[in-house]
Amino acid sequence: MYTEDYTNNAESYDEYNNQYVSEDEFEQESSFWERNKNIIFKVIIIILCLIILIWLIGKLAGNKPNKVTPTPTPIADNTSNMNENLTKLRKAAEKYFFIDNKPKNGIDVITVDTLIDKGYLTEFVDINKNTCNLNSSYASLEKTSSNYVLTVNAICSKENRTKLFYYTLTNVSCTNCDGDSLLDGTINYNDDEPTPTPTPEPEPPTDDDDDDTDYSAYSCDRWTDWSTTRVDLPKLEERTRTLVKGVKTIPGSSYSSYGSWSDWTKEKITATSSRQVQTKEEDVETWVAKTSTTKVTNSETIRNVKEIVEKREEYTCKEGTLSGTTCTIKTEGTKLVKGLSATGWFGNSSVISCPNKYTDQNGKILYDCYVKTEVTTTKPATLTTKLVVTGYSYEEKTTTKETYYRSRSVSTHYTDGSTEYTDLMLESELPEGYVKLDGSEQVQYSYRLKTCVNK
Repeated sequence: MYTEDYTNNAESYDEYNNQYVSEDEFEQESSFWERNKNIIFKVIIIILCLIILIWLIGKLAGNKPNKVTPTPTPIADNTSNMNENLTKLRKAAEKYFFIDNKPKNGIDVITVDTLIDKGYLTEFVDINKNTCNLNSSYASLEKTSSNYVLTVNAICSKENRTKLFYYTLTNVSCTNCDGDSLLDGTINYNDDEPTPTPTPEPEPPTDDDDDDTDYSAYSCDRWTDWSTTRVDLPKLEERTRTLVKGVKTIPGSSYSSYGSWSDWTKEKITATSSRQVQTKEEDVETWVAKTSTTKVTNSETIRNVKEIVEKREEYTCKEGTLSGTTCTIKTEGTKLVKGLSATGWFGNSSVISCPNKYTDQNGKILYDCYVKTEVTTTKPATLTTKLVVTGYSYEEKTTTKETYYRSRSVSTHYTDGSTEYTDLMLESELPEGYVKLDGSEQVQYSYRLKTCVNK
């Protein structure tokens, strides 16, 4: 049976023979593994050590590749203008942060309301022309070790969208704007020497695969709401802001209360700190007594005209000259005077004529002359009495201004000053008249995923 089987079936024999040979070879290989297994283990250990050593050297040399944050995919929506608003806000922020102002270190935030006030935007409305939330919509610029990150956030109606844009540090060119940017990549903030290409700072090794934290509450393209709670997780990017309270001191004031007015009076009243005075003038018609040396007659404005008569005594002389109450009468005549030595004057009397001229015994020439003489006599003057009109008296109607006075009491009351406070807000947004309240600072935090890979 045995011989017949293999003779009549050569194919079966060959298979058997091949099977036999394979088992023999297997025994030879097993013997080889038993003899060389220690050497093989040593070689494997050496290879693993070399791989770990090369990995550590690469880490220490900073050869870890930079993480690339993916650009959020734009949301297509034909029922709103949010994409247009985000583009408008980005261009205004580019002009504010990069063209008109040198970027700052850290994070710089500006609201849409402030951009409008500064003239970078004219309006910010939704598709229905309703004004968006100007205080909550914002743009922020963060300078990292490898690039600038511009975040624009628009809140219009019930929509809240955020987009991120990345710019190189060397020449400030936008890497994800598809050419639609105000910046052409020629800005250099160091005019003296070219801006060197920054070398990424080595990051400490992290084992993200071992991080089992739930990151579902975070997004790579939207910051979380501001909170005072700080989160320290390896996959999160952090930004901060400091809010303060404003304080304004309102000084005390005073006010006055008044009593009732008194009746009007002509008696003058003087104002004091506790008395207020009012005056008024009224036209008053009166008849004033007057006199005149010329004749006047009664009229609408003149009444009671009367003559003013004086009784006068007068002395007169029928002859002679009145002197007081005496009449002086002078009578002239002549007389013959003999033996005058001259013919001009005889005392105070003038010589009228000298009819005789002769020589005395001594030979002196003498004259007999007639001289003028005057005799004065007095007698009482004649007294007469008469009435003389010396003027006129009358009353004239005149209009005068009469001043009247009244007063009331005044009481002054004083109020204490007060202090007003604002809620927490950015110091740059404090209302006019308010200053920062010392010690009121509150630091707030906001987070987003560094990348979307591990979201």
